[in-house]
Amino acid sequence: MGDARAWGFFDSDAPFDEETRARLLAKGLVKATWESAPDGLIEIDSPSWRFYTGQSYDDWKGYGWLTAIHPEDRIATVTKWRNTVQDQQAVNAEYRLKGQDGNYRWMHVHAVPLRDENGKITKWFGVNIDIHDSRALGIRP
Repeated sequence: MGDARAWGFFDSDAPFDEETRARLLAKGLVKATWESAPDGLIEIDSPSWRFYTGQSYDDWKGYGWLTAIHPEDRIATVTKWRNTVQDQQAVNAEYRLKGQDGNYRWMHVHAVPLRDENGKITKWFGVNIDIHDSRALGIRP
């Protein structure tokens, strides 16, 4: 798994502020931003995820998002996510995500836990970055 910081996307494990999020979305690098509950389940709507995948909120909540992941990547992806939530640490991963056009594209995913003043995770914040063309050219961080 490549580290997204090596690509210059992330300077730390801190979540993006609204300006940074908007700038990355506008550049087309980030295909989706999302949030999950402390236990890793999707409970919060993500218009950018829905726009990219074509899934409805009802389709993607909980673990429904896995249906948009390439079948060959699903087991490794859900295992890594569950381990990440259990370990309570930031994660970088790569998988193929199905767009609403029916085609799969490689994504680099970076997720970080957001904590309260006592260190308890209040939610997770993640971004999906399209790295498909870079992978096709053999460019890896």
